[in-house]
Amino acid sequence: MGISSLAGSLLCIKLNQDSPQLEKLTSKMEAAFPAPIPAALPSLTTREAITDTLQRIVLAFDTNDKTLFESSFVTDAVFDLDGHVLNGLDEICNQSFDIVSKLDTTHFISSLRLNYVEGASTASMTASALSQHYRQNTGKIPGATNFTCGSLYHLDVVRGFKVSKLQFNVVEFALTRRNRKRIKRAGFLAQKYQGFGPHTLMHHSVPLLPAALRASVATAIAATSPAMPRRIGLRQQDYLAG
Repeated sequence: MGISSLAGSLLCIKLNQDSPQLEKLTSKMEAAFPAPIPAALPSLTTREAITDTLQRIVLAFDTNDKTLFESSFVTDAVFDLDGHVLNGLDEICNQSFDIVSKLDTTHFISSLRLNYVEGASTASMTASALSQHYRQNTGKIPGATNFTCGSLYHLDVVRGFKVSKLQFNVVEFALTRRNRKRIKRAGFLAQKYQGFGPHTLMHHSVPLLPAALRASVATAIAATSPAMPRRIGLRQQDYLAG
């Protein structure tokens, strides 16, 4: 069964989390993609090989391929996640890849621009990105809790086609209606925030909440994110300002 046929079949089934049909189709969908995904592709030009570093990163997140992810970075790389800085590949994997790769995600890259002079040993790139996140194995469940993030990426690349620094700045952060209702409960907020890790920057959703909830939610976020108490504290007044 081809991928398009699988997609059509999915539309004809009333899906739920325990659906045997869903499990069967999911396994077939996974089998439709080759594994492992090669880190090096043949016949790429230098410019194509440089831009492929970013494609490998986002594809690695979406397919939970750590080998592919690590192939994109130097060992002392810096990962700046909207102000939360991770230093070195081990820390990047522990605090970013190992968490996000367990979710059901899709990352879309657009408006990519490459600054590279032929023969140079370094290059830089900028791109726009849209990423969708669902809890593990819930991406195909209608109405499942999810969040969508719009970001701007900046990458520094060195010889060997590896990223030395990746910085992304969050521009948009949207939560589902269902999630906005459930976030009112402090216990759920703490569980969700810790589950996704500090780098997901749940505090960007606070301005979307009713003014009456902002103080308690901002306090809960600060308590569940010891890695960023200063950053949260500095912005908390903005949350409470209305």
